Amino acid sequence: MRLEITATRSLAFTDGSPVRAASAIVAYADGWLIAQDDSTIGALEAACVLPDGTVLGSGSSPTRCRGIALSEAARRVEDLTALHTRVAATLTVPSDVLNLEGACVVGGRLRWFHRGLPAPGRPSARVDLPLDVPLGQVEPRDVLRYDLGSAAGVGLAVTDAVALDDGLEFVSAAAEDSPNSYDDAAPALRPGCSRGTRVVSCARGSRP
Repeated sequence: MRLEITATRSLAFTDGSPVRAASAIVAYADGWLIAQDDSTIGALEAACVLPDGTVLGSGSSPTRCRGIALSEAARRVEDLTALHTRVAATLTVPSDVLNLEGACVVGGRLRWFHRGLPAPGRPSARVDLPLDVPLGQVEPRDVLRYDLGSAAGVGLAVTDAVALDDGLEFVSAAAEDSPNSYDDAAPALRPGCSRGTRVVSCARGSRP
């Protein structure tokens, strides 16, 4: 897969302050819905439109188990601790290893991606959440685990995802040699596409 950057632009909030980072970003209304970084409300790591703009906590600690739904009329903060507990159980990972960092909507389902820790044998994975019931009540299903290989001797793990129009999911993966699910390390990034149960292509990144 070949990627080409055709244009760049700076992002700023409505008060003019710059966007310093984007742990989660999704097109929403006539702009962007952005969770700036882990200093925001509880490590919001995934963003999607459900149909309201929704940002989701990673679940990597008890303070990171919230979700925020935004509409033109209101903002609603939800405690999703029980949902994160069910997702961890469905993925068969301990709660202190859970790290949900990407989400996209595929065929009426929220597809939620767990980053994992490939080095100790905990690969990236995803679960599907049916959208015909409230998020706080839904039962996760359809687990799929990914072996994405490695870069610079470090296992690749999914960090974000977006659904494309042709049935593909575009994911970014990072080879980040971190000892746990929430501490950062210098990453090597690699974007790629997946369809169903297989990776169809990837593009090699470089360590900054």
